[in-house]
Amino acid sequence: MLFIAICDNNPAVIVELTRMLNSGFLKEDLRIVGCETKEALLQAMADGRSPDIAFMDILFGEEDGIQVSKELFPRGSRTQVIFITAYAACCAEVCDTNHVMLVQKPVQEETLVRAVSKALGRIDQIQEGDPYLFFKKRSHVERIPIRDIRYLESLGRKVVVHCVDRNYEHYTSLATVVKSLPSCFVQCHKSFCVNMDVIQQVKPAELILDDGTVIRISHARKKETMEALSRFWTIRLYR
Repeated sequence: MLFIAICDNNPAVIVELTRMLNSGFLKEDLRIVGCETKEALLQAMADGRSPDIAFMDILFGEEDGIQVSKELFPRGSRTQVIFITAYAACCAEVCDTNHVMLVQKPVQEETLVRAVSKALGRIDQIQEGDPYLFFKKRSHVERIPIRDIRYLESLGRKVVVHCVDRNYEHYTSLATVVKSLPSCFVQCHKSFCVNMDVIQQVKPAELILDDGTVIRISHARKKETMEALSRFWTIRLYR
């Protein structure tokens, strides 16, 4: 069960965020607790479990939400903090906290989904060391285990994620997706990004995967690709 705390002294904000979180894009069972004060948050944590995700108002009633987060959810904490504020000017100190995103009020659903997806990705990395890619579909968030991805291909306005057992298509750019991938991936062409774990053979202008798939290496990315492969195989050799 995913434990989410919404920390805001405005009950209307708690009601609206709860409604959006319950709209169906999250497939996990949810425990959502609204906390209008620091004391209410501490009470919600009285059983010894911290929230998986905490939405924290920067101006949390009489409390400083940034300081509350530093105190209760310091760097390295499992709790993923999403700050919410109506005052963008007071945001500089957020950089020193264990935060996922800073979200402007009123919170838009698309922004909420993006922030929660990012938080879930960080939780998965902490729990399993096995991160996911997250994509928003119309009615839910789709997550793809990165360990299952063989390569990604840009086709027009879509990115096709080629996995072990199936392919996924999403309307996004390859440049956007690449930012969320670990260092075992190399973008060898403007249209291709490959998991180096599945490369069987390297030719001057091609990568041959272990299932025989041929991926082109562009001239512009050849040097970068060869350097990435050299680093990757050196690390594997001495592991």
